[in-house]
Amino acid sequence: FPLYVVVGISRAGVLETWQWRALAAGVLVALALLSVSLFYRRLASANQLLGGVLDAASEVAIVATDHRGRITLFNHGAENLLGYGADEVVGQLRLDQLQLAPATDTPRAQQAWMGRTEQVCRRKNGSPVEISRIVTPLDAGDPGHSGYLCVAHDITDNRRAAGLRTAQNRVLEMIASDTPLPRVLDELV
Repeated sequence: FPLYVVVGISRAGVLETWQWRALAAGVLVALALLSVSLFYRRLASANQLLGGVLDAASEVAIVATDHRGRITLFNHGAENLLGYGADEVVGQLRLDQLQLAPATDTPRAQQAWMGRTEQVCRRKNGSPVEISRIVTPLDAGDPGHSGYLCVAHDITDNRRAAGLRTAQNRVLEMIASDTPLPRVLDELV
């Protein structure tokens, strides 16, 4: 005999119970799928926002690397500053190959070049550019770190302007101290 006859439950009652359970399971699956879909939409929206922010930072170079220094992200600002396209460097070059950091193999040596500094590096076309850069470790939840983030901007014009201000102040001091005109003119040349 079937179990529902032995236990004393009608076949219709068993089917109805299983139908309700199946319906409840279907609703739970639908809610789970809806939740996953909503999660992925929000994730895509956040990624789109992050991509927009990185693209909008066209005056600031933002370069991310893996733990070996291999470039994993190269924004439009980095393209503008260094002259390379992202497709030329992402996954192909290391940070030190762009002269944004010295070549190092040991964690201790890598620690030495992290932080803020000013330096001259070369663009793709070979021309020099003075930059201010900061390199910090990226932490993706590992006990160590998962890579580096380098943020840099061109300071060539700032340096040139500072040099002009210094020269201007020197000339003004000479004029204020009644320095003879020929000597002041020599300073201007």
